[in-house]
This record gives sequence, C-alpha cells and structure tokens, in this order.
Amino acid sequence: MKKLMTLALAAAMMLGAATGANAIDFKAKGQWIMSFDYGMHGNFGESKAKNNSGFGKHEDEFEARQRVRLQLDAVASEALSGTVFFEMGDQIWGQDSTGGALGADGKVVELKRAYIDWMVPQTDLKVRMGIQGIALPSFTTNASQIMDDDVAAISLNYQFNENVGLTAFWARPYNDNAGYKSSDAGSTKWDNYMDNMDMFAVLLPLTFDGVKVTPWVMYAAMGPGMFDNFAKDPGNAWGRASAGMQSGFKGTDWNDSYGNAFWAGVTGEVTYWDPFRIAWDVNYGSASYEDQKMNREGWLASLLLEYKLDWGTPGLYG
Repeated sequence: MKKLMTLALAAAMMLGAATGANAIDFKAKGQWIMSFDYGMHGNFGESKAKNNSGFGKHEDEFEARQRVRLQLDAVASEALSGTVFFEMGDQIWGQDSTGGALGADGKVVELKRAYIDWMVPQTDLKVRMGIQGIALPSFTTNASQIMDDDVAAISLNYQFNENVGLTAFWARPYNDNAGYKSSDAGSTKWDNYMDNMDMFAVLLPLTFDGVKVTPWVMYAAMGPGMFDNFAKDPGNAWGRASAGMQSGFKGTDWNDSYGNAFWAGVTGEVTYWDPFRIAWDVNYGSASYEDQKMNREGWLASLLLEYKLDWGTPGLYG
C-alpha cells in the first residue's frame, strides 16, 4: 500500500508539473585540467617500502595527469532547475586503473553532484535537494576546516533583507554502509543497523558596510555502526578520523548508542579600511558518547591580516 501511495504521489507531481511547464533550457559547462609534475622527497611523513624517490607514496618523480569536470544544468524557470556534475579523473597518463594506459576505456566517470533547485511558491525561500557541495563559512582560508565537501543534503536559504540571511541544512554523509551481520559478545549487529550519521546546521550571514560576520552551529547524531565498514575507506577526514574512534569498539566493548557531535563558530571579515583587510575564524567542536573514553573536543582559531597592492596581496596569517 505504501508503494502504491508513493507511485500515485509521484504521478500526481509529474502531471502537475507538466501542465504548467515551460521549455527546458539545457546549459553545459566544464573544466579541463592537464598537469605535468616533477618532484622528489615530498612524502610528508609517509614511509616508502623500497625507495624514497618521487613526491608521493608510490609515485614517480615525473607524472602527467588530467581531469575533466562536466556540469549540465536543466533550467525550467527561475524557480526550478536541475544540475548534474560529472568528474572524469584524475587520470594518470599510462596508468591502466585510471584509464590512462594504451587503449584507454577506463571506468573513471564519477558522479560528483546531482541536485535540484527550486523556490517555495509565493516566497523567497530557496531549496536545494540532492548531492551537493556543503561548506561551512571560512574567511581566513579557502575551505572550512570543519566541513567542505560533497554530501547528500537538503539546504534552505532565505534572505530577510540586504543585511540578514539564514541558511539551514540537513545532511546525511553516511548510511547503509555496514553490509554484514555478525555476533559480538552474544549480541547481533545487523546489516546497516544504526550506521547512519545525520547533520543539522544553521548559519546566520550578516552583511554590513565593510563588515561580514557569520555565526553558525551544527549538530550530528552518529550511529555506532557508521564506522564498521573499513573495507571501503571513504577517503576523507571522517574515514581517517573514525579509525581512531573505532578503537573503543573492539572485542566485547561494542558501543550500542548514538553519539552526539556539536560544532559552533564565528567567522567574519572587515574590509572597511580597504585596501586593508582583517579576517578571522573561531571554531569549536566536540563528540560525546555514553562511553566517555570515546569523547573528543577541540577548538581552532585563525587570524588573517592583508593589504591589497597592484601587484598582489601580501598578508600575515596565524
């Protein structure tokens, strides 16, 4: 019955959209990058099994590589559009696994983003749903040290006036990745049971003459099973950090409760005395579990002083 209701609702939405739809305008854009690198002894603490050549783990001294990003936008109106974003690469020239060897034909197409943008009728509320780029604010660096990545989410944006805006989102970075069941100390860990992580955040961008300030808060519920599957490392900060946190789950010490994570920050910049610029980021974060040895907390503060000249922008960063 539930499936029938879902199909009926989907059909009704399609019919409703078809009656008032305009011609859809497709727009394509992309980015092609070619890179030719030479370097030595840049392992940054990574050990090599037999030698110390190259500038990365298991890399040659010279490498040629490329990457293509292709974005396709389907625009129905100012209030409705869809976007899909593909990435091909990085392809190392001559490497079979990345499609760069003789004959090419490697399976290297990745789905980077796929989302729809729409506006709530009769309002200025903007909604984005799907796999999208989510970045917490940072004015001293190009990327937030807390979160700046592609993730499945629903984000809302509303501009009250020229000075005050509001952004909120729900993101689900992890779910249904456990993929097994086993017995542990007489209990059973089921496939994909309690393995989700859900994030909720609110940002308040404030813009005034020569001053921008964005306070923000974010909460995450972390299921104990979200760290189970290490056969496929997510390849990001969460995957690497979780390896240390998982140490408390060994043997009979299985954590069976959700953890709570909290982050907050105040970021901003002052350009009132242009060409002089002051920027700052102050961030705090913590993670807590019933098992207190799993708890973590810390803070990060940074300050940037810049002076814009004709030939460049020198600055001091700490």
